[in-house]
Amino acid sequence: MNENFIKINGANFYYELHGDAKNQPLVLISGYTADHLTWQPVLNELSKHYYVLIFDNRAVGQTKDDDRELSLELMADDTVALIEKLNLKSPVAIGHSMGGAIVQVMAAKYGERLKGICILNAPYKWRNAAIEFMTTIYFLIESSAALQIVFGLTLALVFGQQFLAEAENRENFIKTALANPHPQNICDKSRQL
Repeated sequence: MNENFIKINGANFYYELHGDAKNQPLVLISGYTADHLTWQPVLNELSKHYYVLIFDNRAVGQTKDDDRELSLELMADDTVALIEKLNLKSPVAIGHSMGGAIVQVMAAKYGERLKGICILNAPYKWRNAAIEFMTTIYFLIESSAALQIVFGLTLALVFGQQFLAEAENRENFIKTALANPHPQNICDKSRQL
């Protein structure tokens, strides 16, 4: 694994590459408020078979940007520029939640540059209920609600019934979220929302 920063489109992106560079490139794109650490539970297994790129989108983790207004199109352009700078040929792009929406834009604009895509728990169009839920979470954080409560509520939006049935899964998610060494600040959370 190597850890690096790379400047693209007015941002300094944090990224990591895992696995053998001879393997098929795989790009993992995180969702709303999530940084590269969201992929930790599957990273070791994927790195055995693929050359895996994980990174922090704008307004999250260690990536620092020029504070411009965010859009899925901008973040898709960022991801493709990162792929090109790192010379990853015909990668498969996998996106979760907002990352899945980014992948959809990438496929529409840059489909010929991708070998394939996988969209995890992401809509084509955001439902009002999901937007209201994310807005409520944002206002709880802005009002200084305990992060343990906020992360507990987030579980219902992010995970399915099977995952939620196990208390250990819920506890580990909250523990990992609270231990993040680069938590998202409220301004960047608002920009992503």
